[in-house]
Parts: sequence; C-alpha cells; structure tokens
Amino acid sequence: MTKVVNVRFRDAGKAYRFTTGGLSLGIGDSVIVETEQGIDLAHVCEEPYDLEGDVKDILPIKRIATEADLKAYDEKCAKEKDAMVKCRELIERRELEMNLVDCAFTLDGKKVVSTKTAPATNNTIIVLPIKNPKLWWPEEPNLYDVTYTVRDAKGAVLDEVKSYAGMRKIHLAGGYFYLNNKPYFQRLVLDQGYYPDGIWTAPTDQALRHDIEMSKAVGFNGARLHQKVF
Repeated sequence: MTKVVNVRFRDAGKAYRFTTGGLSLGIGDSVIVETEQGIDLAHVCEEPYDLEGDVKDILPIKRIATEADLKAYDEKCAKEKDAMVKCRELIERRELEMNLVDCAFTLDGKKVVSTKTAPATNNTIIVLPIKNPKLWWPEEPNLYDVTYTVRDAKGAVLDEVKSYAGMRKIHLAGGYFYLNNKPYFQRLVLDQGYYPDGIWTAPTDQALRHDIEMSKAVGFNGARLHQKVF
C-alpha cells in the first residue's frame, strides 16, 4: 500500500494524483510538484488515501510550499493576468479570429507561446502560429508542451489532456535527406534490445531514455526501434 493524494492546480478542473512522499498532508495544503511543463504549485483537494498496486509511474510530492514558493506563485498569477491583457490587445489589433481563454505560467517561469479556441466538435482543426519556433533536432530535441482543455459555456473546465510535440520538417531532394531544410547525414542503429523486467517493453520511461542516451553517446543520431511496445 502506498499513500497517495489528489491535487489541483486551479480551484476547478481535473485532479492529479501524486504519492505523498512521506509528507503529512491535508485538504488545502499548498505543495510543490513536478509536471510535464515544469515545477508548479498545487493544492491538496482530498485527504490522502492508500493505493494498492504498482505506483512507479506516479510522481511524488516534492515538498510542502514555502513562503518563497507562495510569493513566486502570486507573481506567476500576476504575469498571467498581464499576459491576458497583452494577448487580447494583440488579437484585437491584428483582427485575429481567436477567442483567448487563458494564459498560464508555471512556477519556474515557463510561458505559453500560443493559444487558440475552437468548437469542441469532431474533425476540428486548430493551427497554432508560433513566432521564431525552436525546431526539433536530434542534438537539440526541443519540445513544446501542449494542453487541450474542454470547457462548458460558462468557462468551467470539463476535461483536460496534456501532451507534447516537436516542430521539424523532413524531405528528400537530389538524393539527400534534409532535416529542417538542411542536409543531414543519418547515423542509424537497429535497436532490438530486451529488458529483464519488461522483455520487449521498457519497464519505465527512464529505461527507454537510457537506451536513447547510450546510442547518442556512441555517435548515433537516430534509431529504428524494432519489436518494441510503447
């Protein structure tokens, strides 16, 4: 049995599960957690409870928020309000067909670079313009965190999904392989490794990352992952 707790990053919306990390927590406590977007502050929304089974993929609460954390959180909220004002002004000035819903910063200062609202219907396509995007390269695997939020007519959060994406272009020309419009020589390896505790499936994200880091360390910049389950 492992002690876990549910937290929210806002007053409403989806709750996320973390292990307590041995901390004594109660409803309303402010805690520091690590997310896909970075370090952030969240609030305990339920009393801790025991969870059976494998919890290796559940991150622990890093610590109870300090006064400095709470101050940084207030500054973050102020930045979000300022960003909302500036974004609305930009949308109106350029007459963009966008309905700005939210702007968010994490506690470590990361910012939202693009946002757009569209009807929550099947086959809806959303194009997010990004000025001076950071492209994805094997040597610099820049990724953008993406959050999909569904709200009702009053703006309340109904569901939220977090993901990520890289921005790159691949094409062939004159017998050469191009990455982001530049010739790129591929040094590839066939990765057909096995894991004692996962067979074809990496037991953890860290195990899969270790494979990639080891391949890059010996000079490869790409891999064909054969008979691997993700």
